[in-house]
Amino acid sequence: MQRHGGEMRRGVGAALVILILLAGSDLVRATAGPLRQADWAAVLAADPDLQTEHAEPRPRFSPAGPFVVVRARERVIAPDPDVPADFEVEGYANLTTVAYGDLDGDGAEEALIALESGGTAGTVGLLLYREGAARPQLVLAMPGYHQWARIEGGRLLVSLPHYVGFEGNCCPSSSVTTTYALEGARLITLAQTEEPFPHACAYTVYAFYRALDAREFADAYAFLSPAFQSANPYPEWVAGFAATTSIEAEAEDGPGENEVRVALVATDRTATGGTLARRFTGAWTVVWSASARRWLLDRAVIRAA
Repeated sequence: MQRHGGEMRRGVGAALVILILLAGSDLVRATAGPLRQADWAAVLAADPDLQTEHAEPRPRFSPAGPFVVVRARERVIAPDPDVPADFEVEGYANLTTVAYGDLDGDGAEEALIALESGGTAGTVGLLLYREGAARPQLVLAMPGYHQWARIEGGRLLVSLPHYVGFEGNCCPSSSVTTTYALEGARLITLAQTEEPFPHACAYTVYAFYRALDAREFADAYAFLSPAFQSANPYPEWVAGFAATTSIEAEAEDGPGENEVRVALVATDRTATGGTLARRFTGAWTVVWSASARRWLLDRAVIRAA
């Protein structure tokens, strides 16, 4: 009887184990094994390196995932000198667009999770995970702004906008894409390319005239190409605006490549103490300067209207 009771207890125990495993199969997938099987909401909630919140009301454009704050500062890697390393890494985890790929060549995939602002800042952070013995492990976190990241050919590519300083949030002058390899918990930079955005040309010309109107001549002169500056030395160029009291400008993309059409109203003081407003129309041709990392005004054809 005692032997049969022991067998019964063992049988019940085995049945309970099977039931627990069946009932907890989602938990098993969330905490161990290939990352594509992970329940990422559960992983983020259990990660001691993170703080997750479900604050309401949520921004209109935030993804369904939890709001995540990276607490482990040693995990944070700054992607660019423009982004300080102590920049907070936080945002709404986008669990519908998790990217996978083997970044360190060990045969197991890593997972890349984007953190969204829920507003106009777009993607403001990245979380990189690898497989762990008990659960996925956070390798690193990266802050950013309007980021675009993807995994291609075993490499991590991260694109960030570059702003000279005068552009609106919508319209950076260029985008910088960095290609990384993963070694341990470090990202190794393999290549970096910068792509200028033509849509910034008109904003550049408008900002030039705005600086002129504010009589910020040094800033305005910095918008001019080396060739234009060489032909128009600074002292003589500034002297040409001695009598100008204001400049109103409109700028829009022209029909030619990197061409910007302008319409101007320049108001000058007259010798008799009055003012004279004159209208001008024409176009600037702008060029991209890789060293200055901005569009520069190079040539102009402007006539009195």
